[in-house]
Amino acid sequence: MRPSIQHESAVFDPIEAAASHWAVVSQFFQGVWVEVLVVVLALYIYLWQAKSAPWSRKRPKASNSGSHRQVNGRGAKNGAGSKVSVGLCKGDSSQQVQKLVISLLHSRNKSNPATLLEQYEEVFQACGSNLRWQVPDDQNARSMYLALIGCAVTLPDTASVPSRQSGGTVDYTSSIMQRWTARLLSDMQVQHFPRSVDFYAAVLKLFTNGQHFKEGLWVYEVMTKDAMEPSSPMLISLMNVAIAAGESEKALFFFERVVKCSVPSVRTIMTVLRVFSANRDWRGATTLLDRMDTLGTPPDNLVLNNVLGMCVSLGEVDGAQQLLSRWKDVADVVSCNILLKGCSQQANLVKAEAVLADMVSNGPAPNLISHNTVMDCAVRCMQLLSAEKPVHGRGSSHHDAAGAEFGTSSFGGTSFEVLARLPWALLV
Repeated sequence: MRPSIQHESAVFDPIEAAASHWAVVSQFFQGVWVEVLVVVLALYIYLWQAKSAPWSRKRPKASNSGSHRQVNGRGAKNGAGSKVSVGLCKGDSSQQVQKLVISLLHSRNKSNPATLLEQYEEVFQACGSNLRWQVPDDQNARSMYLALIGCAVTLPDTASVPSRQSGGTVDYTSSIMQRWTARLLSDMQVQHFPRSVDFYAAVLKLFTNGQHFKEGLWVYEVMTKDAMEPSSPMLISLMNVAIAAGESEKALFFFERVVKCSVPSVRTIMTVLRVFSANRDWRGATTLLDRMDTLGTPPDNLVLNNVLGMCVSLGEVDGAQQLLSRWKDVADVVSCNILLKGCSQQANLVKAEAVLADMVSNGPAPNLISHNTVMDCAVRCMQLLSAEKPVHGRGSSHHDAAGAEFGTSSFGGTSFEVLARLPWALLV
C-alpha cells in the first residue's frame, strides 16, 4: 500500500535540513562581507584625503588637538565688526596672540597705542613664522594689522620704532607713523598675509582721517609696489589727498587715471577745477571744459559759471567772453552776469552795454542783478573821469592824457553828463 502525501511531508531528513541552514547562513555572511568591504574602502579614502589636506601639515602642537576656539568662547569682534578667531597652541606665543587680540578689541586700551605696538612686537618675536598659524583667517589677519596701523597713526612724534633684523627695512627719514606702517606691511608680506585693494583703501582712510596727507600719497606708492591697482573711488580719494597736500601735479595725475577707468562725475570735475584755480591756470580750466564732452560728462551751467568766475577773477574778461560765446547753449543769466561783473571791474562800459544788449535780444533775459552791474560799471567810469577832470586854472590837456591812460574806448567817448544819466536810465 502506497503511503499518503501527509506521511511523506512529515518525514524529517537531517541532510536536507543541514543543507538548507547552511545556505541561509552563507547568504547572511555574504551580505555582511560586502558591507564590511564597503566600510573599509570608505575609511581608506577618508584617511588618504585627510593626510593630503592642508590642515594635516605639521604645525605647532595644539592644546586641543590643533583645534581652534574663539576668544571668550563667543568670538571677539574687531573694529570692522568681523569675528577674530585665534589658533590656540601650547606655549607662551599662543597666549601672547590672544592677549594682543583682546587688547586691540578693547577701546580703552587704544588710548596708549605705543603699548599695543610694543605688545605686537613681542608677539612677532615670540611666534616668528608661526604667527601665520596663530591667525589662520586672512580677513581676520588684515583686520588685526589694520587695527595696528590705526595705532601707528595716532603715535606722537616722540615715539620710536624698535629695531630688529627681520621685517624689512625702515626708512628713518620718514615720520614715525610711516615707519611703523612700513614695518607692519613688511611683516604681512613675510607672514604671507595677503593684502587687497580694500585693505589699502582702509589704510588710506586712516591716514586722511588723521590729516596725514603726504603719508596718504605714500600709501599709493606702497600698493603699486605690491602690484595692486587702485579702484576708481580710491583714485578719487587720492586726488583729494593730493589737493589737500598741495601736490597739484599728483592731483592731475590721479584725475587722468580716473578718466581712463571711469566716467568722471561733475563733482570730480569741480574738484579738479580747484586745482586750476589754485594754480591760476584759466587756460587749463577752459581746456578741461572743452574735454568734458569727450569724457562722457557734458558741462552744465554750474561748471561753466565756475570757469567763467575763474577767468574774471584773474582779469581775463576777453577769455571769459569767448568762453561764454562758445558755450551759449548751456549759459544762463548767472553766466552773463559774471561777464558783466568782469566788465564792471575793468570799467569797460562799451563791452558791458554790448553784453546787456545781447541778453535783451537773444537771451537769457537780464535780471535786476544784470542792470545793477551795468549801473555799477557806469558809476566806475564816472569816478575815473571825475578823478581826472581838469583842475581850475589848468588846461584840458590833462583830461586828454587821462583818456589815453584809461582808454577812452572803454567809455565809448561818452561824456561825463551822459554817464551820469545812464544809471538813472537803467534804474527806470
